[in-house]
Amino acid sequence: TTNCPGSSGTMTTKDRLQGRGVFILNAATGAILWRAGPGSANSTRKQVAQINYAMPGDLAVLRNRSNTGARVDDFGTESVPAGYMDRIYASDTGGNVWRIDVADTTGLGTSTIPEFAVTRLASIAEAPASGSHAALNYRKFMFSPDVVYATGYDAVLLGSGDREHPFDQVVKNRFYMFKDKNPGTILKTDVNETSSDMTVRWKAPNAVIITDTSSGTDLFDATSNCLQDASKCTTGSPAYASQAAAKTALQNAQGWKLRYDPNDGEKTVATATTAAGTVIFN
Repeated sequence: TTNCPGSSGTMTTKDRLQGRGVFILNAATGAILWRAGPGSANSTRKQVAQINYAMPGDLAVLRNRSNTGARVDDFGTESVPAGYMDRIYASDTGGNVWRIDVADTTGLGTSTIPEFAVTRLASIAEAPASGSHAALNYRKFMFSPDVVYATGYDAVLLGSGDREHPFDQVVKNRFYMFKDKNPGTILKTDVNETSSDMTVRWKAPNAVIITDTSSGTDLFDATSNCLQDASKCTTGSPAYASQAAAKTALQNAQGWKLRYDPNDGEKTVATATTAAGTVIFN
């Protein structure tokens, strides 16, 4: 039915209280050195009220690369030495991808909380439309992103799907590639923390949250396979005038998406792996 439970049942709404946040621990003692999530800020916690959903997947932890600053002049520079932890990507069950820059280590493990920068890269979950099933567009990320260093951006790859409901045939799941166009270090002072989107203040159009909704998308739709088969460009859905037009659309987009078939219950069930220009996922 459109609504669940049916007319004879009852529904209780409860706040989500578990699994919300990112923690950095002392591996020897288990002491919390830093954390981000809801709750009041203190000597170890950075208050990020926008983190409202659980994060069941592993984190993607990146190290600084010596070639970062040379890619494009105006992309910024890294504030940590090459080889050291630089960036963290986390996904959640609300369809969000979070980025944490860990350049500032001055207060780690002391009474002064480090000024790590937390930003939201993408958000693809959508409230239900009138008359549709409540779960139709509640796309969840339950696995770690795979991050690939590209030219002009870093590619963040992951797919949606609820492993707790493997036979679900309602949610319209997708696989995504999001372009993170800020490969240099983002500092806390660069972040618009008063915005619900937690975006970067500078360097538009890179300072946007990437979205994918029924009313609009920032992503190139690769489902028709037009880029590999020219005959699909004009006959597929979506349609493009030519392969050249599709390539231009991909270059101008904030990433791409591959739509799964909800009627077959398709969903992502593991972390993706990328090697030699090919991303593999199941």
